[in-house]
Amino acid sequence: MGDLGRLESALDRLTRAGRLRVTGGASRFPLYLTEFGYQTNPPDRYLGVAPDVQAAWLARGVQRAWRDPRVANLTWYVWRDEPLGRDGTGWQSGVLYADGRPKPTLQAFRLPFAATTRSVWGHARAGGGHSVAVEARPPRGAYRVVATLQTDALGFFSAPVRAPSWARYVRARVADQAAGSGAVSLAVRVR
Repeated sequence: MGDLGRLESALDRLTRAGRLRVTGGASRFPLYLTEFGYQTNPPDRYLGVAPDVQAAWLARGVQRAWRDPRVANLTWYVWRDEPLGRDGTGWQSGVLYADGRPKPTLQAFRLPFAATTRSVWGHARAGGGHSVAVEARPPRGAYRVVATLQTDALGFFSAPVRAPSWARYVRARVADQAAGSGAVSLAVRVR
């Protein structure tokens, strides 16, 4: 994901030089990003990141793909970690550990969400036309709704929402029954 722009530039240079040919009347290659994922530690002590980092990176990766008009598909790999082999082999980027326990990434997968002090973005997987409550909370205390947004036809929402000065964390919650209310994103620290 970090090098997506470089990949696109290389593809465009090769296309202009006649080394690659785009079919179907398009002028540029659409991108189908498969086997996207980040391994976690535990269990992968060598290549893994902390489970909460994996969850945050998933949300930011989905946001990056959504912003890029060339990305036609993004596929997460894998659903459940493979059991670790004796030599430490196996793929550990699942949203579930090999024994079926959920990682924080499962919640991030259900409702990817990214926030800054000035904006929010997310994807309610239940589809389009749903209400999403943006909630904030101080360092201690309960979450309070600070904005209510509607998703687009594909379930995405993106809006300038200024975090209140007292807010330390922001999250999104699907607010309508039709979308299966109760889906809540992971909290994002904004201050």
